[in-house]
Amino acid sequence: GSMIRHVERLKLAELALFMPQSSLFGIDDEYLSAQTAIIADMAHYHFDEFITDADRKYPDTLMLAMLLDGHDEKMIESGMRYGSCVSSGVQFARHWVDMPPEYSSPLQLATKAQEVADRHGFKCTLFTEDEVVQMVMGGLSGVARGSERDCQLVVMEYACGDEQAPTLGFVGKGITFDSGGLSIKPADSMETMKDDMAGAAAVLG
Repeated sequence: GSMIRHVERLKLAELALFMPQSSLFGIDDEYLSAQTAIIADMAHYHFDEFITDADRKYPDTLMLAMLLDGHDEKMIESGMRYGSCVSSGVQFARHWVDMPPEYSSPLQLATKAQEVADRHGFKCTLFTEDEVVQMVMGGLSGVARGSERDCQLVVMEYACGDEQAPTLGFVGKGITFDSGGLSIKPADSMETMKDDMAGAAAVLG
């Protein structure tokens, strides 16, 4: 991670990394390459959505070449694919947590969830505030009453095709700005209330 940040400061676009032997760490090549991909990608993350000066931005892409000597190339490739998927999900969550509340309203986040579902073939159902009230979900509808923007409830479903597979549920809190307890929260604490949707962002990621 430190190496990636150093390369970025030098404004370089490529990095060749000589991979150590996995056995030195008691792991295999797949795990080594997966962790390398995750750490490199996460270190390369920058929230520059609203920076207009190109000179202040880091390059969008950094090519990482992994130099292999005595490694299992298939395991390296498999680990890289897995690591890229994990880091992509993490970066998605980080981006939406970093977004200002003005740009991550309930409807905007629900719309993004629909885009994710469409791209990956998930079933996605969006419930409006009226439907949330009808389902007697008082916690969510009660919070929404404090805002002029209606709440949204998002349910995404993925079927693996195996009828014997267990049903797993991941629930992420998606309150896009928690103003609850405004009268007792110190001013500095209000800055992070936009992070209350981190749970939903993590599940979407």
